[in-house]
Amino acid sequence: MYDESRPASAGRHIGTRAVGLLAVLASALSLAFGQIHFVERPLQELGIDEIAASPVFVDYNSDGLVDFWAGLAYLNNGNGTFTKLPLSRWGGGECVCFGDYDNDGYPDILTNCVKNDTIKVRIYHNDGPPDFTVTEVTDAVKIGIPIFERDLVDAVWLDYDNDSWLDCYVSSYEYPFPTGHEDYLFHNVNGDSFVDVSASSGVAGVALCSRGVSVSDFDEDGDADVFVSVYRLEPNLLWQNNGDGTFTDVAGEKGVKGLFIQGYYGHNIGAQWGDYNNDGHQDLMSPITHHAGYPGDSTGHLWLSDGPPDYTFTCCWPGAGMTNTEIGSAPNAGDYDNDGDLDLYWVNLYGQPTADGWLYRNNGDTTFTNVNVEAGINYPGDLRNYMIFVDYNGDGYLDISWPRVAGGVTEYEFLENSGGNGNHWVEVALTGTRSNRSGIGARIDVFCGSWRAVRECFHNGGHGYGSPFVPLQHIGLGPYAVMDSLVISWPSGTRDVYRNQAGDRVMHCTEGVLAVEDRPAAQPAVGPVLTAASERGRVRLRLSGWNQTDPPVCRIYDRLGRFAGEVRTWKAHADVSEATWDGGRMPSGVYFAAIETKTGRVSAKALLLREEGR
Repeated sequence: MYDESRPASAGRHIGTRAVGLLAVLASALSLAFGQIHFVERPLQELGIDEIAASPVFVDYNSDGLVDFWAGLAYLNNGNGTFTKLPLSRWGGGECVCFGDYDNDGYPDILTNCVKNDTIKVRIYHNDGPPDFTVTEVTDAVKIGIPIFERDLVDAVWLDYDNDSWLDCYVSSYEYPFPTGHEDYLFHNVNGDSFVDVSASSGVAGVALCSRGVSVSDFDEDGDADVFVSVYRLEPNLLWQNNGDGTFTDVAGEKGVKGLFIQGYYGHNIGAQWGDYNNDGHQDLMSPITHHAGYPGDSTGHLWLSDGPPDYTFTCCWPGAGMTNTEIGSAPNAGDYDNDGDLDLYWVNLYGQPTADGWLYRNNGDTTFTNVNVEAGINYPGDLRNYMIFVDYNGDGYLDISWPRVAGGVTEYEFLENSGGNGNHWVEVALTGTRSNRSGIGARIDVFCGSWRAVRECFHNGGHGYGSPFVPLQHIGLGPYAVMDSLVISWPSGTRDVYRNQAGDRVMHCTEGVLAVEDRPAAQPAVGPVLTAASERGRVRLRLSGWNQTDPPVCRIYDRLGRFAGEVRTWKAHADVSEATWDGGRMPSGVYFAAIETKTGRVSAKALLLREEGR
């Protein structure tokens, strides 16, 4: 089911337009309403006073808003500011990646760390309400295998076998030097434990100096494929998922291995999947790291998909308008001006021409224009390891977040998008039922006349410095106020179609609810299941599968984890018990209902909507 957390703007479907005409219209609108400009927002104004880890954005408390996380959680207040949750502080790690590995509704942390010359993959479990603490479960889920003389860099969640449980892929860099080591793939067993399947899956067959990991279903067969950016003048990897638990490296066959010059390939740190020409197929952008006078691949790559049947790639970098730099890294894609196509940002870590980063506007014809100056983000000489596109203030325009080093001092910055160019947008929040709860692996297709856009909910743009993945999928619609259809293809095979949908809002979409069949998909229940529904200023609670002697006690907490009420009186009907929480004196808002069981806690998100005047 989708719901509207923001009102849709009035407007009509403009009609059928070609992609080229859409680019012209978007350009005209930009001139009429003014160029997009970014303005820095001081962290203190946002409520952020501490950066204790590589920052990422995640819906940490599952209330539908994108929160900020930097070693501990800052919950989004819905007005462009955040509230700190001190009890959510973690125990440390390096690269950070969020995903709900046990499908309990709250995203957990995948990371790696070095202790006593030994590196480990680590997992922290998000304990949910009321305190949203995190508990390290590395050993409990059997993923804490000591890995000696290795250098793990990037870690991502993916459900490679579509069994609804998130697995993880971890890249291994340059130890033993200079040959590197095989990467690691861990299979999730029902949310309880992980098994190392690196060898049986085939990913352990190649020892290279891997860096960033970027996931996509590039061949559109319904499962996750993995591109690995490889350093030390070695070839890139493209692991094509065979659908049987194994992978085959097809980088050479598909044309994304890199150029082989004077006996060497290139240095690659990260790559970004995205449909850059809106033809419905995933393309791949990879800047290059190359020192003048050395052999190997010396140019960046914009590999456009040739589509079916072979899904090979053609490099369109020459003539695309983007500049080669010495240490190109950390690309990220987002439609910052909502004109309907993906723009690009990437950085030069050091070297020629200088430490810098560039925002390239997509012109709609596979060429790009550097807009640093007009966008107000021209900082030549200042280092940025990476950047994140995110609509943190909920106005429908993508803002920028990054660490910037100026004068030897690192400052984390938020740059707010001025918006106001008249273009439309939609943002999609996903909740899986038959698929994994995070919706990782889902594909979103939007159609407006002859124009289309595609987004994939995968961890993408990996580079090992931090995760640019944002769970809320943002799509610029250009002049279209209404979408003909929005189609979600889930990893489970479920296909949900929403027709004639207004833009300029967030759509919260749950797998199989109001789908093509207009009925919820069946979901097997394991143990007690608690649900909550808003009902005329109250919350209706429904508990099934309760088989304990003592009656259930349901405690209610607000979105900051503060106690808000308690329910002890239930009416039993066969295997189902029902109760009502009247909200007491609490205001309208998002709440969490939680019941302790013998095997853990069951919880549900509750929306309390007060009638006007109450």
